Amino acid sequence: MEIDGEHTEIDALAGRPRPDLILLNHRDLGFAKIRLDEHSLATALAHIADLPDALARALVWSMAWDMARDAQLSAADYIDLVLRGAGSETDMTGVRTSLRRALSCATAYTAPAGREELRSRLTDGLWGLLDAAAAGSQHQLALADALVATAARPQDAQRLARWLDGEAVPAGLVIDQDRRWEVLTTLARIGVIDETRIDAERGRDRTITGAERAAGAKSALADPQAKARAWQLATEDPSVPNATHRTICANFVHYGQESLLEPYVERYLQVCELISSHEGIWATRGTAAREAVLNMLWPAPLADRSLLDRLDGWAAKADLSAPVRRAVSEHRDQTLRALAAQEFGAEGH
Repeated sequence: MEIDGEHTEIDALAGRPRPDLILLNHRDLGFAKIRLDEHSLATALAHIADLPDALARALVWSMAWDMARDAQLSAADYIDLVLRGAGSETDMTGVRTSLRRALSCATAYTAPAGREELRSRLTDGLWGLLDAAAAGSQHQLALADALVATAARPQDAQRLARWLDGEAVPAGLVIDQDRRWEVLTTLARIGVIDETRIDAERGRDRTITGAERAAGAKSALADPQAKARAWQLATEDPSVPNATHRTICANFVHYGQESLLEPYVERYLQVCELISSHEGIWATRGTAAREAVLNMLWPAPLADRSLLDRLDGWAAKADLSAPVRRAVSEHRDQTLRALAAQEFGAEGH
């Protein structure tokens, strides 16, 4: 049938009792964002695990994320949806995607005053789901990885650190070398280890990948001197290989390290100007390194209205190349979206 105007009557439904859930775009045949009526939305969010059809669940997952991004569903509600449905969802790609998005909700889409509480709620929920996951299952792997990425409290660090010693590891969960590096990077981010511990792990893993992961873990350290060294490697040292450079950049910016990142707001703008003018190492470094710096070193945890004002004033005067201006514009748009979501959640929705 053709949808036309603000209201379209559906003859097949006229006069029939209203169900608890009216799911628009059933079978996903239309290319559109969908929004549910208030009663249907409440039903979908509360009972996603009860929907028997995988495609119907996928539509709900997609709709909820669109609403969170559009400041129409609070970050807290999206996290509750994930904790309610991820443990039984059969689409593992969808599970991993929703878990990553839940972390974005607990950080970027939550106002600073509420981040610690909401991130703790997410972390506690993930511990519970991990305990309930089948040994050796894909769910167990996905939940363990999400927990390592989300953990931010010293007590979480203590539990994760035991995994490195082979203690209290959930039955069936394999702590391979890649996962060891993920755990170590989290411990570095939380601030419970130093470079000595990272170097010890590097001694255990003498591969090229081990060198790259060690550089990333050092970049994540909650230490001002470590941050300064990582910044120098990322923005001033032309000898750093691209893969190592990317790992350093990817681990530099973390929510929960706002005070450590404050000195790098102006430095980020300065390096944008250097990249635009091809000065210093940017006369020879390639596209991969430039994009890593532009996209990964943006201080997103500090992005607020005042930073946007500073950014706008700077961008209006700076002589920026097209790639740099595009990257800055994208960060600005992402920040506006995040701030709208933060304000929506702070209003108690």
